[in-house]
Amino acid sequence: MSPTLSADIKSFPGSDGICPSRDLKSGTCPKCQGTFDELTLSLHDIQKNKVDKMGNRILGIHWISEEYLVYRTKQGVAVQFSDCRKLQREQREKYVREIGSMLCQLRFLTSQMAKPLYSLWKPVAINYYDHQIVQGMVLTLEGDPKDARDLLGPTLDMATSRLTNENRIRYLLSCFVTGLAIVLLGVAYLRGWIPKISTQDDISSYVLAGMFGAIGAVFSIAMRVQTLELVPCRESSMNTRMGSLRILIGFLAGSSLLLLLASGIVRVFPATGQQSFGQSFGMKSFGMSDWPLVAVIGLFSGFAERMVPNLLRRVSETVEPVTQATATTAATTKSYSEKAPTTSAATTKSDSGKVPAISAATTKSDSEKAVTA
Repeated sequence: MSPTLSADIKSFPGSDGICPSRDLKSGTCPKCQGTFDELTLSLHDIQKNKVDKMGNRILGIHWISEEYLVYRTKQGVAVQFSDCRKLQREQREKYVREIGSMLCQLRFLTSQMAKPLYSLWKPVAINYYDHQIVQGMVLTLEGDPKDARDLLGPTLDMATSRLTNENRIRYLLSCFVTGLAIVLLGVAYLRGWIPKISTQDDISSYVLAGMFGAIGAVFSIAMRVQTLELVPCRESSMNTRMGSLRILIGFLAGSSLLLLLASGIVRVFPATGQQSFGQSFGMKSFGMSDWPLVAVIGLFSGFAERMVPNLLRRVSETVEPVTQATATTAATTKSYSEKAPTTSAATTKSDSGKVPAISAATTKSDSEKAVTA
């Protein structure tokens, strides 16, 4: 057999002859020791709109070579190695050793990136990151892995930065949706579309404070969203849940702060400690007629997320010493009451024993003085 190339017979670098792998439909190739059958997928089987060996539909072919082929599916960019099993093993070893880990990270990051809306009905063209992956694969398989790593390194950093920003947007959107749901439910309650809770006092003002607490929490997150370290692969799936929970905490903070102020536990002028917040405005409780003040209280408590926990901590620190002092006073009083009868009896007995002795001693002294005189 002639060593010249033909449509069905090819040579590969480093071999001592030709490898008839493409021409072999079944059996074992005597040159590369590869096993082939009718299900074996070769390079000429990789075509657009067909499926690859993983069962993924091929969206496009981006690089064609005699010994390999680079194509793209919905799962990302992939490579079809040489039909020759010996050369295929060499290509795969180089591919995995040089850029395998970087490509693994890039594929994951690009799969998590947001897709354009029109991708639901229209095929999406190859993007920048897939272009870089194709070029990195080609450089590696062509014998220039250093340039491939130099190309894929900055691309990986860019993909990480982009996905971090997308995580921030998802986090903010989840907060916004949760806040909007709370506000709509609150409006429905205040308007009477939802049956109100039957209590002695109207709780509408607390619902209003909670609504504005949720709005304040959304505003607080929006102001510092750029500082959130929502790095990919660090509980990314929990980000939306954590955002929703943060807004619910804002709702509770608004209602809780209004309750603390109305009860008088928290005072406006802590230095003087004369008036509670409600009393300083001539009110014992907050009604819907005071909705601007209630709204400001809720908004402030939701925006300053640490204020309500700090207030509760200070109240706890203030109440605990008083409770301990009361308990100590009660214990001391009980101790004195138990000791008093015993002490009185002992004192009486001691005094009764001392009086006769003193009287006898005094009589004896007087008699001795009389004799002497």
